Amino acid sequence: AVAGVPLGANDMLRTLTGCAMPDRLDSPLAIGDNWRTSAGPGGAKIYMRRDSATAPWRLVTYLHGGDALRPTWRADYDDFHDGLPYVVRLVSADRRRFNLELKLSQLEPNVQLKPEVFRVDVPANAERISVEELKRSGLLGAAKDRDQ
Repeated sequence: AVAGVPLGANDMLRTLTGCAMPDRLDSPLAIGDNWRTSAGPGGAKIYMRRDSATAPWRLVTYLHGGDALRPTWRADYDDFHDGLPYVVRLVSADRRRFNLELKLSQLEPNVQLKPEVFRVDVPANAERISVEELKRSGLLGAAKDRDQ
């Protein structure tokens, strides 16, 4: 949200990992042996590519559907390693809204996590507060958001 991309946490995760897809896909089309495209609602569209006939298909572009069959933004994927895109570009149809390029680095997939990463270390000088006190502090959002 800070960067202007209109996605919640789950959709952002799917988008950044190259798993973004419209809810429904229609009109599949082969473009040669190594390209495929398909359309979704509101102008959504995907483009998939593979390097060879035996290689896996990869999502390389996702156009997010909008109003009047015009996409509102797009995601482009590049530099794949073990099926994961290491470069993701997010661009709004109105480029003044957002134009981001994200690059993964220092990634260690499938690392065995030790139990201590799940332990919470509470500082000795921490004070307990109730949920009601936390709500009153405003740290859980504005009052109008809490009441809904």
